[in-house]
Amino acid sequence: MKNRQSILIRLVIIVALVVAVILFGRWMGSEIPKIEADIAALGFWGPLALAVIVALATPLFVPDTLFAVAAGVLFGLIEGTVVVVTGALGASCLCYIISHFILRKRVAAALSQQPKIAAVAAAAERRGLKFQVLLRLTPLSPVAISYALGTTNTRFSTFILGCLGIIPGIFVEVYFGYVAGHAAKIAGNASSHSRLHEFVLFAGLAVCIVLIIYVTRMARQALTEADPALDEDLRPEQ
Repeated sequence: MKNRQSILIRLVIIVALVVAVILFGRWMGSEIPKIEADIAALGFWGPLALAVIVALATPLFVPDTLFAVAAGVLFGLIEGTVVVVTGALGASCLCYIISHFILRKRVAAALSQQPKIAAVAAAAERRGLKFQVLLRLTPLSPVAISYALGTTNTRFSTFILGCLGIIPGIFVEVYFGYVAGHAAKIAGNASSHSRLHEFVLFAGLAVCIVLIIYVTRMARQALTEADPALDEDLRPEQ
């Protein structure tokens, strides 16, 4: 019974997200072609500017989801993902440098008020690279984790390789924006794609959401098996 309720909740979430994409796209209407033209006029500097913004804003706890959706709308799925991943990795490096070399005592003091994050970071330091990759697949704040790991003796090479675990989540967020941009073109009669292409696009979003939920669950399970004491710490805040 409990499993059925869990599946039903996930299906409702998927349907709600797909509907949200469609509504967002219709709200954007015919503005997308104009925005794309403005960004294209910037050439190389457009994607670079967004990557820099992500790198500088994310350490201030501005949700990178906002930038990922924008990148999907403006740059498409592949280029948008590359832009946001590049910016997010830059943000992670910045968090590590600030936490490890500049404000280590202050960040450690702040973590004393966040025992969940502190416990997870301590476990990540003990368990190494595989644990850190899995950790990035959980719902815990990647910025908080980056700051927390900066206060440990985790090597920078291990830290940055572990950050690659953010890629699947970012891909799904960019996909959300990509589909929203496509929906906007449909609403503005600016799309030249077939109905089949549109169906595959929206179905792909639903599949991506299902997969990221599954991967997140498996990552959390693997982490708690590696360190059973973290079972409660890995639960997202309610």
